[in-house]
Amino acid sequence: GLVKDKELFYAAALKLMDHKRANGRTSGAKLIANMPLEDFRRVADKVLYLIEDQDRTYHAYHNLGPKTESISILANLNIEGGIEAAYKTLESPVGKAGFKIRMLMAVLPKYGASAKPFLPKIKATGAGKFQKQWDAMVQQIETSEGARKMISLEEAKQAGSSK
Repeated sequence: GLVKDKELFYAAALKLMDHKRANGRTSGAKLIANMPLEDFRRVADKVLYLIEDQDRTYHAYHNLGPKTESISILANLNIEGGIEAAYKTLESPVGKAGFKIRMLMAVLPKYGASAKPFLPKIKATGAGKFQKQWDAMVQQIETSEGARKMISLEEAKQAGSSK
């Protein structure tokens, strides 16, 4: 309700999400973290681009903030694919394991009970020196209730397009 000029707001968020430094991209994603589903179509492509994290011109210094915030947007809007995208990060040969584990611990609980089908994979993940926090996160997911109905990425992009 505070945003009076959506065009300007999303233009500013997208500009930040294009920033070459990770902190700038993270700030842009944080701006739109609580956007309504009908506005997702405005930023969907950029959110997915940040999740893929393949731009060779980005400066990151192991910072997974943009990816973490972008996957959190998917979780907040009940969009499928965020858990899978988070786990793909573990397969990447670049980046430090600790940053990857902390990113997973930040996004997985946001899915709550909707993450329960992934519990075997989550439990099988070794978290190294973060195992105690990892186990607490697993317990949080196990005890969460009320799995939300997830929607596909295409459904999310179509939401609000008839307005």
